[in-house]
Amino acid sequence: MTNPKSSVFSSRTFTALSGRTLALALAACGLAACAGDATGEQGDRGEPGEAAELSPDQLAALRTPSAAAVTPSAAEVADQAAFAAELTAQAQRGQAYLDEKIVPKLDLALRETAGLTYAQLQAEVVAALATDDPQAAVAAFFAHRGPAIETATAHLGTTSAALGEEVRLAAKGDHPTSAAPKQPAQPQRLGGCFTGHEFEPFPPFFQAGNWFAGVNSQVLPTASVNGVIHSEAYLVVGGTTQVGGWVRADNIPPAGAGTTIVSTSVFVSAFTELSIWVPSYAGSGVGVNIQLFDGGPNGTFLGSCHLPVMDAAIPVGYQKLNRSVVLNHSCSLHHASSSFLTAKVYVDTYGTSLAPFGSVARAVADAQVQTIRYVTCLD
Repeated sequence: MTNPKSSVFSSRTFTALSGRTLALALAACGLAACAGDATGEQGDRGEPGEAAELSPDQLAALRTPSAAAVTPSAAEVADQAAFAAELTAQAQRGQAYLDEKIVPKLDLALRETAGLTYAQLQAEVVAALATDDPQAAVAAFFAHRGPAIETATAHLGTTSAALGEEVRLAAKGDHPTSAAPKQPAQPQRLGGCFTGHEFEPFPPFFQAGNWFAGVNSQVLPTASVNGVIHSEAYLVVGGTTQVGGWVRADNIPPAGAGTTIVSTSVFVSAFTELSIWVPSYAGSGVGVNIQLFDGGPNGTFLGSCHLPVMDAAIPVGYQKLNRSVVLNHSCSLHHASSSFLTAKVYVDTYGTSLAPFGSVARAVADAQVQTIRYVTCLD
């Protein structure tokens, strides 16, 4: 059955855009912080630029939901690897701060309040993990030693949650949470901003898929063209895990080099759970990521923009956080004249830990992608 959204759109389609559509495009450009003057010669006329012609065969090839489009490309894999490397770098910064600033204070507080040391707690965790039922043994350890840890924390005039936030901020440092490249400089004067033709600005989107990278995951993610995504990352002991689902929407932009702003609205119910019983970094989170491609999902990877929904970290103990939010996220990327653009909106869950044992980093997300919109501002 032919998809009615897959018909060919010539240049006449673009010049037939209503004034209301153009006004919405310019308004969206303003909301997306589209820099520069949007009333150049072309913008003054209120008419979009000529669109590149696509033959029916070309468009059909770009609009085919092939298995190749579901499998991450080399550029996507590299982008995911860069994000994993950033997570590991964050963990290392958090661990360095923990070793230097937190552990000595907590060790002293444990000695003063309970006659314990971190070395003793560590040895007890090692013994618990060596039993026939390590999960029950670690739970028993926490029931026995948890009050002593909380008392030592209170003795320092703080809480485990406050220490966790201190470590999380130290882990972030001055580094971005995204592996995406820095946004390119916007042109100082723009020829006009236009939506082009948006194939799926609202559900159902054209395609859905999932991905997984890392050392451990309990549940594989699910994604639907209706925009519903469930993702769960579950990391036990040291390493990094990333799990996510995505939906895809396409666009035929006005011809000419320019900056395309892809914006999305996503409802996310996020949950993170962390447990760690030795002085080591553990963190987990949920994020929304936009990836943009020139020439379809297997074409040139233009870049990505990652925005955290929730990030959590703890130095020791147990923490559970919940958050539900409607998140508005956008990605602005410059490109040469293009005849076809594809955006993938990811909802990803991730975890990282440097602890060799006795830790869990878990993140869960239930999401509804509500919109994927395009605005291209010509140079």
